[in-house]
Amino acid sequence: MAEQQTVYVVDDEPAVRKAVRLILQAAGHNVETFASPLEFLDKFDADRPGCIVSDVRMPGMDGMELLDRLAERRARTPIIMLTAHGDIPMAVDAIKLGAVEFLEKPAEAETLREKVAAALAKDAASRLAGEEHEEIQHFLETLTTREREVLRYLVDGKHAKTIAKILGTSHNTVRVQRSAIMKKMRADTVADLVRMMSAIGLLDEKQ
Repeated sequence: MAEQQTVYVVDDEPAVRKAVRLILQAAGHNVETFASPLEFLDKFDADRPGCIVSDVRMPGMDGMELLDRLAERRARTPIIMLTAHGDIPMAVDAIKLGAVEFLEKPAEAETLREKVAAALAKDAASRLAGEEHEEIQHFLETLTTREREVLRYLVDGKHAKTIAKILGTSHNTVRVQRSAIMKKMRADTVADLVRMMSAIGLLDEKQ
């Protein structure tokens, strides 16, 4: 069973933390609150699915520094910034640094729920893509050097006879290698192989 997504709320104002928590819990979300970025980072696990809702201006470490710390950890958890009207220029800079959205405080309940739902969907899609990437890389590692050569020509659109001529081998040998590649890569068609190579950025690279 997939781990439940969590919304992490980071704000130094207790009233804001409570209000955001109640709004999101009413929508069925699992919510954890933190009074500062340092408290959050101390417990944050980038492998846990979810998103972050953080204030921009906080004493000590602010929301911008939080973005930097998350980048240092290579965390891709989507972050929504909450900002007072006067902090909008800072929030725009936060978007440039990787925040997915910013909302003016106090955020309207429906808008907050919509943005959080979008951020959670983004996180889920990103994690799924990452899992697929790792799976494809694992499949590739099971191929022999010659099978990887044949794979390169297959995704380039070349037929078995052409590949055999290029590699100086028999048509039947290439057909056997093609069959082995399809089995090892868990692919049904060459189109599946093309999609896999495209997914991991190797479509146009020599393998």
